[in-house]
Amino acid sequence: MKTYQKPGFIKVEQTNNNITSWVGLHPGNRHPVITGQTFIATTEGDLEAIEVFSNIVTDHGNVVMTMHQFDPQQKKWGPELGSATVEFNAQSLGKWVPFSLPGIHLHKGSSYGFKLASNETLIGVGEAVGSHQTPPFTNGQEWQFNQDKAESFSYFSLAFKVDLKAA
Repeated sequence: MKTYQKPGFIKVEQTNNNITSWVGLHPGNRHPVITGQTFIATTEGDLEAIEVFSNIVTDHGNVVMTMHQFDPQQKKWGPELGSATVEFNAQSLGKWVPFSLPGIHLHKGSSYGFKLASNETLIGVGEAVGSHQTPPFTNGQEWQFNQDKAESFSYFSLAFKVDLKAA
C-alpha cells in the first residue's frame, strides 16, 4: 500500500495486479458475483473517488460501486454510504476506472469497504495474490459475495486507489 500526499489531497492505493477477480454475471449462473474490498482510512478527509483496474471486459454494461462502513471485529458491512455507476466497455480495458463518490467523509483509523456488482455484464478487475506470511495488503481484505454467502481473504486484495481530500 502506498500513500501519496499533494497539498490538500491524499491518495491511498494498492496497485499490485497479478491475477483477476470477477464481477457480474458468469455465463450459466443466475446470481451475479459481487466482489468487495475493505481498507482502513489512513487520514481523515472527504472521499472523491475510488478507482479499480479493469483487466477484462466481456461486454459493455454498467457496474455499481457501493461504499460502506465496515466493522473488522464483527466482519460486518454497514449500511450504504453512497454509490456510483460506471459503464464499462472496450475503452475501459487495461485502465484505472474511477467511481465518483464525493461527499462521504472518512475518519482516520476507521474501516470502510466498497462492493462492485453488475447485473448487465461480466468484468475482471485487477487483483493481487500473496500468501499468509506476505499478504498484498495489510489494512483490509478482499471479499466475495455469492447469493447469501460472504467470504473474506486476507491473502487477496483488489487493485484500487482511494482519492481523498484531506480535512
